[in-house]
Amino acid sequence: MEMPKIIEGEDIVLEIPMVASEELAHELLAEVKDTLELLKPWLPWAKDSYSLKDEMSFLNGQCVKRYKKKEGYAYLIRDKKTRQFCGVIDIVRIEEDAKVGEIGYWMARKMQGKGYMTKAVLLLEQVAFANGFNRLEIRNDPENPNSVNVAKRAGYHLDGILRQDRWNPYYKRFADTNVWSKLKSDLK
Repeated sequence: MEMPKIIEGEDIVLEIPMVASEELAHELLAEVKDTLELLKPWLPWAKDSYSLKDEMSFLNGQCVKRYKKKEGYAYLIRDKKTRQFCGVIDIVRIEEDAKVGEIGYWMARKMQGKGYMTKAVLLLEQVAFANGFNRLEIRNDPENPNSVNVAKRAGYHLDGILRQDRWNPYYKRFADTNVWSKLKSDLK
């Protein structure tokens, strides 16, 4: 299940950066810092201490190394015309034998509410299904309305809710997890 480095849609481009430059890391870090307060309740890596070193680690590890090993596919989402950074979407937790992958995402604060993430999910799934995936999942907190709405708008089926399956350090409580799915056969 090999994915391309670049996926072009009508309005957006998904790109796996194959070079972890400091310039790119600074660009992404600025967007993370600008969006941090919206990310902290839902993403464990989103902390006040998030740094350039963390961003370089993301670029080198999540993007470059995982792509080369076919262990995950982390794409930067950009507006096709302006090249403005919109967010990140990735396929993680890949189960090769079952042909399953989990889609994760976050959107830059100033790009939210414009439909970019739903377009990115639909574009990514189209290519993933064409490249051997059979099932894609989205997991999110039921109390995260933005993420829940993306899954709904992209036509994912709510398989169920894992009750108190994780600790949410931001809210200092156990939290539930929605498990959404879409099958390749759902597209027919």
